[in-house]
Amino acid sequence: MKLHVESVGRGPPLVLLHGWGLHGGLFTPLVAKLLDQFTVYAVDLPGHGHSAMITPFDLQHIVQSVEECTAHIEAPLNVLGWSFGGMVAQAWALSAPERIARLVLCCTKPKFVKSPEWQHGTAPAVLQSLVDGFSTAPRETMERFLDLNITGSEDTSALRTTAKRLAHARPTVQPAAMREGLIVLSEFDVRAHLHKIAQPTLVITGGLDRLTHPSIGAFYETTLPNARLLHIPRAAHAPHLSHTEAVAQALRQFVHE
Repeated sequence: MKLHVESVGRGPPLVLLHGWGLHGGLFTPLVAKLLDQFTVYAVDLPGHGHSAMITPFDLQHIVQSVEECTAHIEAPLNVLGWSFGGMVAQAWALSAPERIARLVLCCTKPKFVKSPEWQHGTAPAVLQSLVDGFSTAPRETMERFLDLNITGSEDTSALRTTAKRLAHARPTVQPAAMREGLIVLSEFDVRAHLHKIAQPTLVITGGLDRLTHPSIGAFYETTLPNARLLHIPRAAHAPHLSHTEAVAQALRQFVHE
């Protein structure tokens, strides 16, 4: 299955994987800061944005679809995964470590759902409410979801306007991707395998993130063999939108060091 990929810039390859329910267009402000030093590939994941749905819609086949749409790019790749995209990126790094040189995990986690032994996770009811909302009132639910991503960030009002403009520039996520994505998220757990991710990894957290608690940064630092942390105290769940220059500068330093 060929996914929609937008490519721009020059330099080493940087693949961007977006969050659940959104699309690669949410990286537009960040891409503008990077295209002079990277060839950026912004992917629409299956069933999101301009990309068709895949069957079955599970983590293995999502990763496979990303591998196929980037197979023409000469390895090694730099990969940034934001939120759900970060989960895909972790699974990709585990399944094809030879393809990935450096990994950036932005506001993501190795296990999505909260449980008694895993307090870093998200309550299942939060995710289910979004799935239900997208089925009955997709535009209104998208805006509520965007608010979850940015609330608390500096200049929230202007950020909300930008996020809505970018989100509505492409088709709304397909209902099947939302429903089946819930299963993917509920089952995602790579904690036991993190020690196998040997690539240099930059972990980005936001101090005001309501979807991924910033304490996950310390967990990654102590679990991943080669991790470093960029913590942005006044960012919420979308630092690449609220603190674009800080994220871009960190990426330049991380990849080009």
